[in-house]
Parts: sequence; C-alpha cells; structure tokens
Amino acid sequence: MYDKMRMTKEAIRLCIKRKDLCDNPELNERVYLHNKGFVEIRNLEKYTQLRDLFIEGNELTKIENLDAQKRLRHLNLQKNKLERIENLDCCPELKYLDVSSNNISKIDDLSRIGRLESLVMKKNKLSKPDSIRNVVHIKRLRELDLSNNKINCSLEGILEILSQCKSLKILSLKGNPISKIKNYRKLVISRCLKLTQLDGNPICKEERRRCTSWGKVIMNGGSFDEADAANRQELNKIRSEQSQANAQQRSLHHGRDDISTSSKTIGSSVLESIKKAFGFIDSSRHASSNISWSSHRYLDHTHSHDLDIVHDKRLSMKKELEQVRYIVESQRLEIHHLKEQLGEQQLREEVGVKGSVVSPNHDVGRIEDSERDMSYSFIKNQEMAEMAKLGLMAGLSQSQPANQAEMGTDVDFFATNGSKSSLPATQKQYNRSSTLVSMPGVQEFDPFSIFPPVPPPRNAST
Repeated sequence: MYDKMRMTKEAIRLCIKRKDLCDNPELNERVYLHNKGFVEIRNLEKYTQLRDLFIEGNELTKIENLDAQKRLRHLNLQKNKLERIENLDCCPELKYLDVSSNNISKIDDLSRIGRLESLVMKKNKLSKPDSIRNVVHIKRLRELDLSNNKINCSLEGILEILSQCKSLKILSLKGNPISKIKNYRKLVISRCLKLTQLDGNPICKEERRRCTSWGKVIMNGGSFDEADAANRQELNKIRSEQSQANAQQRSLHHGRDDISTSSKTIGSSVLESIKKAFGFIDSSRHASSNISWSSHRYLDHTHSHDLDIVHDKRLSMKKELEQVRYIVESQRLEIHHLKEQLGEQQLREEVGVKGSVVSPNHDVGRIEDSERDMSYSFIKNQEMAEMAKLGLMAGLSQSQPANQAEMGTDVDFFATNGSKSSLPATQKQYNRSSTLVSMPGVQEFDPFSIFPPVPPPRNAST
C-alpha cells in the first residue's frame, strides 16, 4: 500500500492507465482507485459518466465531492476510516453501497437515495436498535448485511424495525451476539414475511409455513413448547399433502400407461383384421390402404398430469377408430368394384373367341390379386395363342376344304427339297400364317401376327 497521498488528477490518470481505460475522463464508466492510500475524495468533476467507483482500501474519513456523479450506481468504500454515511444525496441513481470494515456506529438517513437496494455494513460498530432504525426509510431496500457487528440487545427490538422493511428479502445477522439466541432463525422468519434468504441460507416454502405456525403461537403469548407442537403439527400436515400429491401423480402415470397399452393393442388387432380381410395389398397402387395408426404415439407424446386431458385422449382415440372403420369400408367397396370389372373383362374375352374350339383344360377362372394391374400374364398369353391357332385352323378347314390335300402335298415337297423357291407359283398365293400353322417343321408361333391381346381397362381409382 502506498503512503498517505492526495487524490490528484495525475494520480487518477495513472490509475486509469494501469487498468487500460480511456484517457478521456468523460468516457469512463468505471474507475478503480483502491489501495492507493488516498485520504480524501477530490478531482472527480470531469468523470460525469461514472457508474461504478471503487475507492476501497484507502484512508478516507469522509464521503465528499461526488456532486458530479449523477449516474453513479455502485459505490465501494469498504476498508476505510469512515464514521458516517453522508453527502450521498447527489447520487440519486445509487443502487449498491458497500461501507464494510469502517467505524460507522449508526446508519444515517438515506431516504433521499430513492433507488438504493443493497446496503452492506458488515464489520462496523452497530450495537443498538437505534443504530439501524433509519433503514425503515429506505423504501426499495432488498438486501441488508449487518453481519459481524456488535448488536447485543433484545432480538425483539431488532425484529420490530426489520419487520417494517416491506421489500427486504436478503438479511444477514450472523456474527452478532443476537444470532446465538435460541430459536433465532424461527423468530426472524416468522416476523420478516418477505425474506427469502437468512444468513446465506435460503428459506423454502415448507420452512416458511412451519415458522409462521410457530410464530403465531409465540405472538399469542404461548410457550416455546406449544410453538414446537404447532410446528410439528404443520410438518405432519405438509407431509400428508405431499403424500396425496405423490399418490395422485402415480395414478396419472398408471392411467397414461394403461391407455397407451390399450391403444397399441387395439391398433394391432385392427391392422391384423385388415390384413386378413384384404390380403397383402400393394400400398403403391392403393394409397388409401396406408392406414396411419398414431393414437399411441399421440398418447405417449404428451406429458400432462391432468385427468381431463386423459379423458380428451380417449375421445381422440375413438375418433381415430371411426376413421379406421371408414377406411376399411372404402377398401372393401373398392375391391368389390375391381372384381366386377375383372368379371366383365372375362366375359368380353369369351365373347371374342366364340365359335372357336376351346381346349378342355382351359381355365377361365378369375385372375389372381397379384395380376390385377398387369397388362397380361405369360400363361394367359399362351392360352390365347393356342386358342387363336385352333380357331384359325378350324376356319381354314371350313373355307377351303378342296385345298386341304394339295396343301399337304406342297408341305411335303417343301420338307423334302428344303427350299421355298422350288414350290409351285400357285402355292405362293396361300397366306403365310396358314402355311406356318400347317408346317410340321415350324416350332414357334407368333400370336401377335394374328391379333395382339388387348389388356383389360384399368380403373381410374386404382
């Protein structure tokens, strides 16, 4: 630490330079002047934009010369030799004031500092209720630290003052003789209704309820034993309420699990019935068969714990079941319509080959489901080719009975010589198709040279 020195402009500029701050005084919002041995505050007139000022660890005996700091919010003056809190009316924006480790024996009137929220006064010389009475006038006071002082008086007198601080939420009295009084924490909590933290320890809702019940008995003139009994009674009541809440929570979880399991079971049974009724239907050709079953996903996704919401889930599941029934009925009508179209197509095919000789082994049954949307099948095409061949032979035999023998002679001549050019010119007038049919050496037959098979018309809905 430096020896005693004055707060000159050069000393302030040197402190700013060491902290890499701006050289222009009007642009600085924070200045560190701690641990320099200053004995007074001065030469801060040009620092009009200051928000944080740190002057701790010096030898100041008085707070003064802060008239230019209208925007000051944080002021740190701990570890000095101050005896009073004064001359701060010129700092209306001040929110935080730390005057710890000084020689202050009384809190002065700070009502003019309308925005002061935190006052730290630990390690001072406060001892009596009158020494802290002026904190009542600080309307926005939220934090008050009076730890490690010499407050050794009636706790009731201190609580009478602190209970009037309506905004007080954080209080510290540890290190004082009054903090060693029996039931100290219960008394403070029961009297200061807005407190959320006492001596660094948070105050939960359960503790607040217990201390309130305990304090009511004391305020009504009851003994500490009676207050302890009220405290135990309130504790049992809190535990009972927690048990009921836990039981209700478990019932809600079980209800959700049951609904989820039932929805999955119903969904699987519905899908199995659809498969049994319609078989394996290609979803790429029957888009309406893609049934989305999402009720169990919907029920598992929600995390609500309300019974009314569980009831809404059941209603939603019923609506989805109705939608599934509608889809099943639509599929049934669609398949029925497809079967009718296939029957009509078979009748048209039979009428087209009427009068031809049909093989006794010819199967005119229905087409399988796997061939419904194909243009034709290989087996069906062979059957149609055979029927066309037989029909052509029958027609030729009826229309040209006189040429049957001559046709056979020419075929024998062709088979013997192995050349088509050696045939008589009269035989070249015959149809090429009829010649190929009657030639025994021809192994292949081209049905498309006679008439190609016409594929069945496709339904627009499929």
